[in-house]
Amino acid sequence: YNETNDSDSALRLLVALQVREELGLADFSFMLADLVHYIFMKTKSNATLRRFYIFFEEYFDKKEWRVLLIKLFPAKTYIAEKLKTLFTQFIKEPLAGLVGS
Repeated sequence: YNETNDSDSALRLLVALQVREELGLADFSFMLADLVHYIFMKTKSNATLRRFYIFFEEYFDKKEWRVLLIKLFPAKTYIAEKLKTLFTQFIKEPLAGLVGS
């Protein structure tokens, strides 16, 4: 990666290492974790990152994972937040008012 800056190939190789770890006895867990963080958090979002992000969830804490999801799927995150707001305004709060009456 340092020579080519090819994040797509680097991610594919890291996924291959994860598969190899599952199939064999060698321990490749969290291999190149700093590189994974850099690729996902500092490079431009693209289809390859969106395709392979799920394989690297364990590399991030909860806060970083939330930021990553917002970065990779901005429209989906926006829609989910709006739906949650609408649900609260029009369903949850009115129903809560009925319970007390």
